[in-house]
Amino acid sequence: RLYAQIGKTYTMAGKAAEAPRGVRGGAGPVGGEASRQDGLMQRAARRLYAQIGEREAQGKRFTVRATFLEIYNEQVHDLVEPASGALGVRGSTSQGFYVEDLSVVQCRGLHDLEYVISQGLAHRHSRHHLLNQHSSRSHAVLSVYLDVADSAEAPPGRYGRLSLLDLAGSENVRASQSSGGGLKEAGAINRSLFALAQVIKSLSLG
Repeated sequence: RLYAQIGKTYTMAGKAAEAPRGVRGGAGPVGGEASRQDGLMQRAARRLYAQIGEREAQGKRFTVRATFLEIYNEQVHDLVEPASGALGVRGSTSQGFYVEDLSVVQCRGLHDLEYVISQGLAHRHSRHHLLNQHSSRSHAVLSVYLDVADSAEAPPGRYGRLSLLDLAGSENVRASQSSGGGLKEAGAINRSLFALAQVIKSLSLG
């Protein structure tokens, strides 16, 4: 089963998204208490592990993995291991479309998933301009994969994926007065959003 949610940066990441690039964390320390300033990512992680705890008490067994990527200037980057550079997008009949060499983190508890979120937010591209002091310059996708077994000895019988997408907003460059690298970023963002709109329109028309 696949579930996806799309939102804006503050909705998805909360107050943590407003810190300068390279020094962001979750909404407070990793593993900290829930905060009213948490975004949907942090809230979903805590809710997920609360549900896992209830199901494991009934004998179920869960395996959780997570990835976090961004699409920046029309290239895919790993937000957990950003030093890997631009990654290729591949397709196959067995796997569908996937990102080659994207790091997958095995999450043994809430702390691990919060670490993935914290790392991703710390490495994501942002920039200030005339209209926004913390403008996201990329689209970001946090994906959480779950394998569920009915007992500790049984093989997984059910699979799920939760994807949380933060789309950078379209930008009026005349109003924002972006230039140089900011102008290039705005062009990439606007082109990708236009392409997404065309895909959604085609799907709606059948």
